[in-house]
This record gives sequence, C-alpha cells and structure tokens, in this order.
Amino acid sequence: MKRIFVLLLFSWIATNVSAQEIAGQWTGTLKLPATDLKLVFNVIHSGGKYWATFDSPNQGAKNIPIETTCYENGELIFHMPQIRAEYLGRLNEQGGVEGIFRQSGQEFPMALKRVVYIPVPGEYDFDGQWMGTVEIQGVKLRVVFHVSRIGNEYAAAMDSPDQGAKGTPVRVTRVNGHEIVMEIPAISFIYRGEADREGRITGKLAQFGVEYTLNLERQNEIVKLDRPQEPKAPFPYRIEEVVFENEADSVMLAGTLTLPEGKDNFPVAVMITGSGPQNRDEEMMGHKPFWIIADYLARRGIGVLRFDDRGVGKSTGVFDKATSLDFARDAASAVRYLKEKRKFREIGLIGHSEGGMIAPLVASESKDVKFIVLLAGTGIRGDQVLLTQQTAINRETGIADTVVQEIERWHRGIYDIILASSSVDEVRDSVSTYFRNLLEVAPPGAIGGIKSEDIIRARVDQLLNPWMYFFMRYDPVLALKKVKCPVLALNGDKDLQVLPEINLNGIRRGLVAAKNRNVTIKVLPGLNHLFQECESGNPALYGSISQTFSPVALKEIGDWIENLKIKK
Repeated sequence: MKRIFVLLLFSWIATNVSAQEIAGQWTGTLKLPATDLKLVFNVIHSGGKYWATFDSPNQGAKNIPIETTCYENGELIFHMPQIRAEYLGRLNEQGGVEGIFRQSGQEFPMALKRVVYIPVPGEYDFDGQWMGTVEIQGVKLRVVFHVSRIGNEYAAAMDSPDQGAKGTPVRVTRVNGHEIVMEIPAISFIYRGEADREGRITGKLAQFGVEYTLNLERQNEIVKLDRPQEPKAPFPYRIEEVVFENEADSVMLAGTLTLPEGKDNFPVAVMITGSGPQNRDEEMMGHKPFWIIADYLARRGIGVLRFDDRGVGKSTGVFDKATSLDFARDAASAVRYLKEKRKFREIGLIGHSEGGMIAPLVASESKDVKFIVLLAGTGIRGDQVLLTQQTAINRETGIADTVVQEIERWHRGIYDIILASSSVDEVRDSVSTYFRNLLEVAPPGAIGGIKSEDIIRARVDQLLNPWMYFFMRYDPVLALKKVKCPVLALNGDKDLQVLPEINLNGIRRGLVAAKNRNVTIKVLPGLNHLFQECESGNPALYGSISQTFSPVALKEIGDWIENLKIKK
C-alpha cells in the first residue's frame, strides 16, 4: 500500500531598512507538526531591485528561485505562487525579522536571523555530500547525507537511493571537533560518526535498538539507479497525451494513451494506481511499473490509458481530501472518455493495490467495463489489511513475536475506536487520548520514541485523514458481489502488504456471491507487492531491486486479456 508522507518545499524571506542591511544570507526554522525545517534565504540587491533564492537543507534542496522579493519600510515579502507560498516579515530592533510563512491556507510563524560564520579552532568542516553503504539483513543499501553549514550551525537531509527515498529531514544534534551526530527522532534513527585525516567518516547507525556499521566518504556524483526494464524509444505503437474530465468533481485528469499500430479493434485497459499520490507511471522508488505494463501490453496489441492522480502531475484537484470513492469517479471518467470520445468498446480496468479495490467499485456500477485485472487487490476490510500488513512486515523485519503481538493489540484498540465512530470529528478526541495513553506505557522506540503533543497530533491526523478513515471502514466484498464481468486476480506469494491468501479468499467469496463464472485467481511464486522477483517481500527493499515488474506477471496479464471473449 503506501503511504509515504512527503514534505512540501517552501520559500520566502525578510530583513532590513537599507540595501546593505537586507542583502545577505538569512536563516529561520519552520516548525511543522512532525519535524523542523531549516530554511536559508540568499538575498541580493542589484540594479535597484532585490533578488532571492532559498535553500531547504533538510530536504537537500539548494538555490530555489523566489519569484518576487519586495523590501520597503522594514517589511519583507517573498512570493512563490508556483508552490502557493509566501513569507511576510518585518525587521525588528535586534536586526532580525519576525514573520509568517503561508502555504496552501496554512500559516507558520518563522523568525529570520542573519547568517554569521565564526570559525571554531580545530573543528572539522562537514559541509558537503557524504555516501556510504549499510548492510541490513544481508541487503546492502546506499545512504547519502547532504550536510549544509549555516554559519556555525548545520542542517542535513538524507537519501536512501536504493529505496527511492530523497530529502528526508535530518537533525544535526552535535558537532564537536571531528565528531558529528545526526538524528531522525520520529523513527528512532541516530548516526554517530567521526571524521579522520583522510576525509572519511567512521560511524554507527542505530535504529530501534539495532546498530549497524556505516562509514561515509565525500561524494560529488549524483547516485543513479539501475532500472533495466524502463522502455526506450523508438516505440512500435502510438503515444498520445490526453486530458479528460471528471465532471461531477470538476477535476481535469491528464494521462497517456498507448495504442497499437495497424489495428482498429483492440481492447483498452485503464490503469488505476495504488494508494498515495501517484503519477501515471505509478512511479515509486525509481520504478515506473505502469509504464512497463503499458509498453508490454501495447506491443501485444492491447491499448492502455494511464493517468496522473488528481492533484498530481498535470491533473487538477486536491489529492489530500480525496477518498477511494473520489478516485473511483476519476477512473469511471476515464472509461466514459474512452467510450464516448474515443469510441472504444472493449474497455477494461487494471488496478494495483488500492487500485485493485477501486476497480470493482467502478465495474459494479458500469456495464461499459468489460474486464478487470486486480494486482494485489484487497479482499478484506481496510483495518484488517493494515493489521495483517503490520504484523507480517514486523515479523519479516525480525521483531520479537511478543512485541509484534503487543503492537498489533495497540493498533487493534485504535482501529476499534475508529470503526465504532460515525464521523472523524466525533472520534478525534478519543483517538488522541488513546494515543497519548499508549505512548506513556510504550517502551522507548516502540512507536517512534517521541511523546510530544505535536507528534501525537501528526499521528492522529494521519489516522483520521479522509482517505484513511474511509479505507479502514470499507469492505471490498460489497462491490465484488456486484461484479459480473471477467476478473483476473493476481498476488505474489511474498506480498507482505496485501497478504495473498486472506485477500484472494475475500475476492473469491465476493465473486462467488455475484455468481461470476469467469474468474481466474492465481498466486505467483517469488513475487512481492510490486510484483518484483525477490528473496524477501519487505517494502524497505523494493528500491534495491533492479527489476520493476516480473515478466511472468506481465505474461499472465497479457495472455489473459488476449484470450478473453468479450461480450459486445
């Protein structure tokens, strides 16, 4: 499933009454619910105008342009419409700036101070990019730290290239001589290292009580990922950029059609992404599985429409407020577009993960859907998906069974409160109290190792956002009982996110109730949730696997669609 939470990039700056006083480098800290972001503003005065860029060192981003910089009568304004952000500040008597950072309707106070660097005798300069390799459960993963010196302070970001993770904010908690300590408190992550005379850092990474060796060296090159399956031109099929509308929600959805050459009558499949904000390729961890599937099917004479989720890429709308029902209306709009605007008749759906839950929702309401393919689709209620997923991943990670059972009990308690509620507003206080009590008795590191109210609020917001609230309470069997078209349901036997046996049994139960006689259900050996060939199905390893999508799974999909006898 998902959901990886990604912080937005921000910008804006403030400072002084004269050109000489305002120009220069300024820094401030944006305090968000789950983390702090250090921002650095670089202001230049030239030709009677002010120009500025900003850095977000906790996200590994530098020299981002600020569209408009205004400074007059002690007031400073940075305007960045491309990220819906601005900073409004006023110079104070101490020579700093007091102000407000605004983005997408939210406001955060942020003070700025001028950056001043005073060298400390004998202190090592850690500024730069550092890379090393850590071995976890026999798998080697590259780790990259982007360390930025801001005056006499440091800020940092971390990448895990082999897991497709970039710009994770890191807190530099200590620099003393040649020693550096960096932490990500929310996940109990801490790195302690010491620089030697050759410019290397020898150190240890610890997380949840387990320690790993991680030595670092300066690295100037951009780390590249090996993705050999990614399609390369020339292509033996047509590619069209398209836009269609979900009229009910006033959302414009942008996508790509891949259509076979030399054929007039062929099936076309609409791809439906898994959970989390996804582009049309369902891109994650450097992989583009939907692009791989579209390329394969187009070469076999099967058309494919894949599109950006609402609020992602070139599609309009707001992703964060949407539920699976909203995404189902988006997918239904794609079907209508193919039928009414493009005059296709053999239209199907291919949904992965949450998309495999959405496809039956659409098919149960539309006779225009002639077939559906469920790739790791869910067949049990959402809370059960989450519980079985958490337990399986924790056991695969090596957590003791007694701890696994205790964590499952904690989450079961939270989910039961949510299931018994009738609205988010009604249940928010109860979930907050439960979480607060839970953190008081939890062992250090069991749930992130932090007990601040900000962290509790962030966790509660995550549990009670519209998507999660709907997902936990929804039983996909309700829609499956109404699906009459042919169905192919596939899972990998190493899938730890949507466990194959319990979910495929649920899918089978729903389709039997629908009296659907054209059903194929298969478990594919050696494949994980992304349908990659693997030794372990641990989601942390997806990015370290060079294969994007198993050729065996591709052939299963292509053969099944090709052999369908679709009723006109």
